[in-house]
Amino acid sequence: MIPSLSELRPHLLNPDLSEADCLKAIRSLSAGFTFSRDKMGNYGNNPDLVSAYTQLYLPTNWPKLEFIWSQLSDEVKEDLADAHFIDFGCGPGTYSLAWCDLVKTKTVTLVDQTHGMLDQASKLMDHFNPHIASSVYRMTPPRPEGKVVLFFGHSINEIGAQAAVQVVQRLDPDYVFFIEPGTSDFFKQALEVRTALIEKGMSIAYPCPSLAKCPTDWCHQVWRGSHDLEVERLCQLAQIDRRTQAMTAHLYSKAKVVDDRSTMTRFLTETKFSFDWEVCDGTEVLNKVQLQKKQFSKSEVKQMQKKNVGIRFKYEVEKVLGDGILRAKLLK
Repeated sequence: MIPSLSELRPHLLNPDLSEADCLKAIRSLSAGFTFSRDKMGNYGNNPDLVSAYTQLYLPTNWPKLEFIWSQLSDEVKEDLADAHFIDFGCGPGTYSLAWCDLVKTKTVTLVDQTHGMLDQASKLMDHFNPHIASSVYRMTPPRPEGKVVLFFGHSINEIGAQAAVQVVQRLDPDYVFFIEPGTSDFFKQALEVRTALIEKGMSIAYPCPSLAKCPTDWCHQVWRGSHDLEVERLCQLAQIDRRTQAMTAHLYSKAKVVDDRSTMTRFLTETKFSFDWEVCDGTEVLNKVQLQKKQFSKSEVKQMQKKNVGIRFKYEVEKVLGDGILRAKLLK
C-alpha cells in the first residue's frame, strides 16, 4: 500500500520541511526536469529538495509499477517472485518500496550517484520494510547469487542507453525492467536498449507481443488515476497534474516468454457506439480495432472508459471495415 504523506514525513531527510518550502522546492524541481535539467546541479544531495521530491514523486510514481505489474502474465509474475531486486538510480526508493509491496523479494540493492537520495531510500526501506535485507551502492554493485531483476526507474534517461546496456552486460540479470519518461525523445533510447537486449537473446515480457521490428516511432503507456487526498492537495497547490502520466515501460526476460495477448498502444476515440483503439499485435503494422459498446454491460462500459494505454488483452475479429479498421469482440 502506498504510504500517505503523513506516514512519509517523519522519515524524510528533513521531516520539519514546511509546506511553503516544500512547494517552492517542488516547483523548482518540476521546472528543472521540464526545461533546464542540465542546470539542476546535484539536487539529490540537498535534504530539502530530496524531501520535497519524495513527497510528490514517490506516491505518484508508485502506481506506474502497480499498473505494469497488473499487465504481466501469471507465469512471469511467478518467475519474478523471490528474485533479488537491483534498483539502479533508485532516487528515494520509490520503486523498491513498491516492488516490496507487490512481490515476495529476497533482498534489495539500492544504487544511486548521490548520497542524499541513497540516505533517503535507505531510511524509508528500513522503516517500511525492516524484514527485507537491503544494501546501498554509489556504483554498479556485484551481482548477487540467484535470480536478479535489474530495474531502471527514470535513470536510463539520466545515464543514456549505452551506459544502461553496459550495466546489463556487467550484471547479467535474469530480467531487465525499466519505467522511464513517456516522451518521443526517450523512445529513441528505448529502441536502442530494446535492440541490444534482443541481440543478447532476451525475450520481451512487456509491452511488445513479439520481437518483431517496432512498427512506430513512439510507443508509450499512459497511467490515469487519482491519489491519496493529501497528495491530491499537494499537487493542486503546486499546480502539477499527476493524474495522467505518460511513461515508457519495458520488461525483458532471459527466459523465453510466451504471451499471445495484444497491447493497446493508443486510445483513438470513444463514440456513442464504440471504443476505437490502436493495437500492436506483434507485427510490423499497427491495427485499428473497434470494440462496439453493445458487447459490454453498463458497468463494463464505465470500466472501459478508464482503461489505461498499455493494457494487454485478447480479441477476435468479427468484420473488416473500411480503411482496414477491425471490428472486434473483446475476449475475457
